[in-house]
Amino acid sequence: MDERAGPVRASNPGRNWDRGLLEDLNEKIDRADYDSARSTVRSVLESPILGAFRAAPRGRLPVGVLDRQVREWIGASTFLVHLPDRIMTKQDGGHPDPDLPGHPELTMDDYRRLPALVERPDFVFRAKPHRSTAKGTLGRRLNLAGQVDGRAYHAVIERDAAAQKVEVISFHRIKPRKIRSMLKRADIFRKEKREWDCAW
Repeated sequence: MDERAGPVRASNPGRNWDRGLLEDLNEKIDRADYDSARSTVRSVLESPILGAFRAAPRGRLPVGVLDRQVREWIGASTFLVHLPDRIMTKQDGGHPDPDLPGHPELTMDDYRRLPALVERPDFVFRAKPHRSTAKGTLGRRLNLAGQVDGRAYHAVIERDAAAQKVEVISFHRIKPRKIRSMLKRADIFRKEKREWDCAW
């Protein structure tokens, strides 16, 4: 018998949210069964919490639930994936390095599609190291790519050294041909043969 928590509810998400609420919510989702966790994460991103977090990033926003295989491939002890405040700031163009402009073009609907990408990526792979890749992190990173609602997306997730959490460190739209190019130089874990609405 599974004694973990069932569906999780956030009270007054549009007005009472803060770092403490998010951490409490994360803990409850992490204790939930897989299906309840998926449903709750999607509900969070459909609620005012997403807009409040994007406007004033604080804490870690739950954005997806890994399937068993991807969780094993990245070596995590949790299935929950977060978007941390520092990455949200970077995504919206707040990084001090002008060479890292982020992806402020992403809409709220793009972020609402992130759970679907995390839950069922068409491609899971480990890219070849970039010159800026920190030593020791490559083995803790995976690339997820796939189509959601007719758009192609690419996300990079990374687990911490203790395997206690997994975070999105990059998320953006991508042209399918770019995915194809990346796969030529990658270690591929999953390559689905699903039909895509957008052209390769």
